[in-house]
Amino acid sequence: MKKILKRSLLLMLVMMLVMCMTSCGNDEIKSAGEEIVNNTLAAKDKKIVKVFNEEDDDYDINVELVQSLFESFSDVVKVSKLKPEITKAKVDASKDVASIDYTIDINDEEYSYELALTKDGDNWIISDNYDYMINTIELYIEIILEEGDDSEAEDIEDMMDEMDFDDYFELAEYMYDDMYEFTKNHADYDDVSYDDVVDPDIYADDPDIYVVEPTIIDMTMFIDFPGNELDYDNEVQEIIANLTGVKVKETYLVGQTSAEAINSIIAAGAYPDFIYSTDEMLTLYDAGALVAWDDYLDIYPNIKELYTAEEWDKIRADDGHIYWAPVFNNTYGLSKETSHNESAFWIQARVLEWAGYPNIETVDEYFQLLSDYVEENPTMPDGEDIIPFTTLCDDWRNFCLTTPPMFLAGYPDNGEVAVDTSAKEPTVFDYSVTETAEEYYRQLNQAYKDGILDPDFSTQTYDEYITKLSTGRVLGMFDQYWDFYYSVDYSFTSKDLYDLGCGYIPLGLTIDQGMTNYYHNYTDTLNYYGGLGVTTSCVNPDIAFSFINDLLAQDVHDLRFWGVCDVDYLVDSDGMYYRTEDMRDNANDSSYIESHLCSYMYFPQWRGTSRDGNNAMQPSEQASEFLSTLPESTARCLEAYGAGGYCDMIGSVIEDRESWAPLYTYINAMSSATPGGQALYDIKDLKSTELPKVVMAKDFDKSWNAYITAYNKCNPDAFIEEVQEELDRRIEEEN
Repeated sequence: MKKILKRSLLLMLVMMLVMCMTSCGNDEIKSAGEEIVNNTLAAKDKKIVKVFNEEDDDYDINVELVQSLFESFSDVVKVSKLKPEITKAKVDASKDVASIDYTIDINDEEYSYELALTKDGDNWIISDNYDYMINTIELYIEIILEEGDDSEAEDIEDMMDEMDFDDYFELAEYMYDDMYEFTKNHADYDDVSYDDVVDPDIYADDPDIYVVEPTIIDMTMFIDFPGNELDYDNEVQEIIANLTGVKVKETYLVGQTSAEAINSIIAAGAYPDFIYSTDEMLTLYDAGALVAWDDYLDIYPNIKELYTAEEWDKIRADDGHIYWAPVFNNTYGLSKETSHNESAFWIQARVLEWAGYPNIETVDEYFQLLSDYVEENPTMPDGEDIIPFTTLCDDWRNFCLTTPPMFLAGYPDNGEVAVDTSAKEPTVFDYSVTETAEEYYRQLNQAYKDGILDPDFSTQTYDEYITKLSTGRVLGMFDQYWDFYYSVDYSFTSKDLYDLGCGYIPLGLTIDQGMTNYYHNYTDTLNYYGGLGVTTSCVNPDIAFSFINDLLAQDVHDLRFWGVCDVDYLVDSDGMYYRTEDMRDNANDSSYIESHLCSYMYFPQWRGTSRDGNNAMQPSEQASEFLSTLPESTARCLEAYGAGGYCDMIGSVIEDRESWAPLYTYINAMSSATPGGQALYDIKDLKSTELPKVVMAKDFDKSWNAYITAYNKCNPDAFIEEVQEELDRRIEEEN
């Protein structure tokens, strides 16, 4: 009897609802009901796109049932502004799952309504049509009991009491089942279209009230490198957090070595969400502290795009999985490099300006220009003698003396060897005993005799070398940029030496005119043994990888490295980014950085060309910005040569290095336990002790021949043979 009564009451309610679908005369009520339906979706792009998951079989039926329910309300229904909330508790798998809380006002009474949403591409859709309908009917029952027609309320109360329904939700399930079946058998669903339900143009006047603003998820990161923490309310970090849904607190290495810090974290067993290490990622891997990236690469295309499949393979651990990613030296599109951190023959801008900015290609022309300049300008303004050229022989920094022949012969940097790739099979050889090497050291010998080469070059320490450079007296030298610039820049600035034109300009010299050079390496050199990892302490790795992916999106990447448009940079009529002098000063001010800028420097990043095809990914590679940061005399020199940066001055070949390069990664790890390794150590010792003597010899030919004889006694063939085997192995591995 109870079952028959229950079904009769349900059918009565269903019939009332169906009639309301066609006969409701209160347009205001109908409009309000439709607004509730339509408001059940909020998209980040501020456009209403879907109400239901159209892939579900019950889509059309549910559309009609929801309309009929809200059309049957007897009083005006008003939906207040959305009160969206996304919290950790409600985010199950990623920030692509959310909930929205509504408040519905009827006759000064408030009724709550919660909707679960799922991200579908760029749009938000209802997560589950069935749950949505049950919740909707439950809300309808609650409102009818409080606000509806007495007879309707009485029928529902009878059902609740007599049929032993414990709550609205249980009754709603039964009602939905009957309503669904009835509607399915009595309606023509082919006539129901999406356009009948939702019109996106309705919301054009005030779309903001329908936007879901995410609750920010706080995450942590440790960086095993010294650095400065950002202010808690850093402005750009907050903007990025609103775009990505994540805010990361970065902490840096303090008072420990990298190994000590990482081992302490492992011992504690409590890891941050993210961790960056230059050298200790294998230690973290061995401790089982890292989450594998493999399953996330196909989900997050911006991350996968960082490297080729071959490059990702080089990062794989012994178990075949990827547990971290390098973050630096990733070029997108064409290279935009302006600086040069590698080897070059450096010359002061004032020398080139004095000579009328001549084209200097060979080392002969270089030494001749230095000689001509010092003959006319022998002293500094304070009367100290100018040193035309110096070099270093101090310990491992003797590369300043030993490596120039490799570059002068037109070979890229492979350390102690060069590789001849002109033949079918690449062949290793020692450039230090070639005709080019002999010619270079002969030129140095003559420069020493002529007083062009610093007489103290063979005995000066690195500190003495830097002190000498810091006076501005040294016109030129062969060195790597990082080895001298950061030590002399302060002196040049504080002593106004840049105003004298003492800033150094790099030249890519060769032994003969017309040769190509490889001083600048345009290939991304990646540290496969270090990088960023997500740890096993991260509660939700999917959110972590989603955040990494979002940081590589162009709009977020611009925020990280350029800042806020019209605040930290401007855009000219051609769409090119640039900064004013005040903006550049801000970008270098530590207080401004900590309170406003947020580069997330130790997360993956791009160099090269922006996705707009014009701008540089980072300001340091935007030619106009690079030139604006240089001293006036240095910038004037580059502009005279039509160069947008140091790379243009050097003029190296722009091409990717061979996949097997550089060989110095192997050579630097060679051990004296092998004949080849012992030979390498003997050759290095010979160069350190005897090569300076060759440069200073009265009889160069005699000294050079004696040097070659001593070299041949070092068993160089064993060294070359071992490196050749490594080269062959790398080539075979690639094939």
